[in-house]
Amino acid sequence: MAAGMVPLALGTQTAGSLTRPASYCGVAGFVAAKDQFSTAGVTGLSHSFDSLGLITRTVRDLRYAWESLSRFETVEHDGPLDSVELLLWDGSGLGEVSTEMSAALIAAESTLSRQLGFHFSEWSDHGMVRDLAEQHATVMASEASAARAEELAHHHELSVPFAELLTSGRSLPHHEYTAALELIAVSRQRVLALLERFDAVLGPAALGAAPAGLEATGSPILSRPWQALGLPVLTIPGPSSSDGLPLGLQLIGAPGREPRLFDIGQRIEESLRPKGVKKGATLPLYH
Repeated sequence: MAAGMVPLALGTQTAGSLTRPASYCGVAGFVAAKDQFSTAGVTGLSHSFDSLGLITRTVRDLRYAWESLSRFETVEHDGPLDSVELLLWDGSGLGEVSTEMSAALIAAESTLSRQLGFHFSEWSDHGMVRDLAEQHATVMASEASAARAEELAHHHELSVPFAELLTSGRSLPHHEYTAALELIAVSRQRVLALLERFDAVLGPAALGAAPAGLEATGSPILSRPWQALGLPVLTIPGPSSSDGLPLGLQLIGAPGREPRLFDIGQRIEESLRPKGVKKGATLPLYH
């Protein structure tokens, strides 16, 4: 996608398998709300979290693909967006967010406030987000060990991280698994109530730019809380690091309000696009 070879890619996300690479590659990504699309035929990992997603060059193309797949009637929204209220989340407590990623988020807030008149409030409940990340890890490990029991029997043939995930899940007490699900359900209601007052949550899509080398793919930690809640998430291409590597932002919304999420995401992308880069990318889907 980032190389301009295809206009659309399909993917899945259980923790951060779509949001993170989209951020690293400087492309637009979308994780659909849990259960919006069937996962029949997908080799899943955690039935509570497995979701389908899309990757394109631009948010505009994402919207076009999503509307086609969901059979949503396409409506152009090129007029101004009035009274956009966003919660600004900086990823506190979930890992070491790079200085450049933090600066990109602050710069985005300034640009969107100044150019578009967006209103921002600070996300305050960092404890709940940290708890959600832990609960997500518990549920994912438990369900993965059950779903991939056959592979676990040959754990010596698996990658070390995957073997560790399945092994840790097998050792988790069932009551910890059910307790995590219950706590996630409570948090979901709290966040959905917040999203009745705010249009979306804007935050970093990853801890920073893509890690060097081929030994690791980076941490999914900043996606875990929102994936646990089953919310639709946009990854929006942002600026570049000092090394020229992409930095992405994520926009989290409420299920059923995806058109509004795409409206806002398109405006953010257009406002953050570097000068000299034309609107409409290579191999556009939307005509």
